Amino acid sequence: MSESFFQSFILLLLVTDPFGNVPLFVSTLRQVAPERRHRVVLRECLIAFCLLLVFMLVGRPFLDALQLSEVALRIGGGVILFLIALRMVFPQPGGVFGQTHAEAIEPLIVPLAIPALAGPSALVTVLLF
Repeated sequence: MSESFFQSFILLLLVTDPFGNVPLFVSTLRQVAPERRHRVVLRECLIAFCLLLVFMLVGRPFLDALQLSEVALRIGGGVILFLIALRMVFPQPGGVFGQTHAEAIEPLIVPLAIPALAGPSALVTVLLF
């Protein structure tokens, strides 16, 4: 039990990449007041945790109800990642995730909770394991 938990913990740690997301958090929270940054980070981490928990508990039965296979899920995820990559290669005026300047004051869910912490790879990992 503890070995399986340890393996799952390491896999999820590698997939969510908390240390690699530090520059994204710093640059996104630059415009947020310093006293609010701690609350925003905590809120975004809780949102990502809740989403991963929902995917872990309800994801497989939901996919079975929709009659989706793992192959279809992989293809759909690949298409989504490809579209995000295209927006990174050909930049848009609103940035990669389409945010305007007015929305950039205090992020809610996007881009910190989803897709930074609970991105496609983390969601599929908790769904399949």
